[in-house]
Amino acid sequence: MLVNAANFQMKCIIRIAYLTAMRKSDILKLEWKDVDVDSLDSVQEKTGTPIAFKFRGELTRIIKELKKRRFVVSPYLFLNKRNTKISDRTLDTYWWEVRDKAGVEDVVFHDIRRKRITDLTESHGEAFAQSVAGHKYRKTTARYYTPDVIRIDLPD
Repeated sequence: MLVNAANFQMKCIIRIAYLTAMRKSDILKLEWKDVDVDSLDSVQEKTGTPIAFKFRGELTRIIKELKKRRFVVSPYLFLNKRNTKISDRTLDTYWWEVRDKAGVEDVVFHDIRRKRITDLTESHGEAFAQSVAGHKYRKTTARYYTPDVIRIDLPD
């Protein structure tokens, strides 16, 4: 629902957010130099934790499509309408447009991270979810695990 209401760039941002459980600020600071031969590399702004996401499946397809549609020379993967780095506030505006178009209320962008951590906890266990999220403490990951609360319609 949300992904279907988004333009190409927002679809990519939403999908990367879900696949990687990255925070909004970490996604927006992604640069092409972070795209390695076989991984997407980042250092989490909040915790300083380095993390590399191996290219597999959908993440590979998203990065290839972004490269193919790259028409502006910029160090950043995601750009605003002026072809400069998207700010948190601008992404919020884009997110609200997607929510309105999809007819979904009461969902914030950070809920994508919560949903992914919940899904990873259920499918691979809390330790794995903790490592993907870059949390230093199990207790932090446990706060994100909310199986009965989050209802975000994301395609497979």
